[in-house]
Amino acid sequence: MIALALDSLFLATLLLLFALQQQEFLVAGSVLCALYAFFRKGLLPVDFDHLLLVLVAGLLLFAPVLRLDHGFGPAFYLFSMLSVYYAAKRFSESSLNHVQLCLRIVFWLSFFGILFGVANYWDSAEPMGEIFLGTSTNGLPSYFIVLQAALSVSVFLDRNRLPIMSPIATFIVAVLGLGRGSIIVALLIFLFSLFVNYFVIDRNKFGRHSRFALGFVVLSLVFFVGGTLYIDGAFDELIEGSKFGAGVLDEHRGYMVNDYLGKIEFWSFLFGTDYTGTSIISSYGGNPHNSFIRLHSFYGVWGLLLVLLSMIFILMANRRTVTKIVTFCLLLFVLIRAVTEPILFPTLLDFFYFLCLFVFVRHAPVSVARRRTMCLKQ
Repeated sequence: MIALALDSLFLATLLLLFALQQQEFLVAGSVLCALYAFFRKGLLPVDFDHLLLVLVAGLLLFAPVLRLDHGFGPAFYLFSMLSVYYAAKRFSESSLNHVQLCLRIVFWLSFFGILFGVANYWDSAEPMGEIFLGTSTNGLPSYFIVLQAALSVSVFLDRNRLPIMSPIATFIVAVLGLGRGSIIVALLIFLFSLFVNYFVIDRNKFGRHSRFALGFVVLSLVFFVGGTLYIDGAFDELIEGSKFGAGVLDEHRGYMVNDYLGKIEFWSFLFGTDYTGTSIISSYGGNPHNSFIRLHSFYGVWGLLLVLLSMIFILMANRRTVTKIVTFCLLLFVLIRAVTEPILFPTLLDFFYFLCLFVFVRHAPVSVARRRTMCLKQ
């Protein structure tokens, strides 16, 4: 019970420090992860194969840092990434039930905390943007999607089915945040969870949760279809109030991507480049609003390759096919959201991305074919 409370407190503190979006709190979060990783298990025993892998990856990422195009920021974030990585590794060494219980506690505390904050600032133009100074209305829903993915992966590995209620809560947070990307990705996670549970894992059973979830889908469809018929103009007002009013695609983010890609040459492709001469600097305060642009700018193509390899690793692992596909898709949804928000690589939220990989490696069941081969060898 004490371990559950302490680990839940650690996760909640980590999320809070990131949500505050102040430099001193980001530093505190990195130090917190380093301390957690050390005191959770200490330095011994050492897995030398794993250490070698981390050192090689660290050296690849460190080479572009020497350019100092972004000052010493990338060097600090490299330390942050390593501390977050090892904290996630230590946390994943707990039982799977412990991991998913901690994530559940933090998820629902965060959900009801956001609802309270939105209610408190309901008269504001963007209530969710008022909860934490410096965090945009897009921010909290994006962070919630990362937390949701980690919760869904751990619950699926523990119970062989995806949660339904938490994706509904994530969708509610996304709608309250009015952001296109978060609404789309949250809806994808919800529909994917329904599909996996009731058409892949348990296709012949429809219990209480499935009826509730299907009812939610029906009500959503009725609302949107009714809106298209301009019932009292409600649909038009909702669309105009959200960022869908400007279209599904964001032209401003498109400008930043085009400007950055226009700077890429051979060496800058390998080792990254700064934002000088782009709209990222001139119009958007140095924020590329894209995790992958920032990752490449800091660490070159090597950072992008590590993300790609992590996804390929999931598909190539000797694990049950359905487990690989579910984990891959949930992380893919997170990466899709990261295209238009700098929520990962490098941030404190990388903890939850790494956690998904670690719990998959540690707890995902081995494929039947692999298990049979091992039995035959014995």
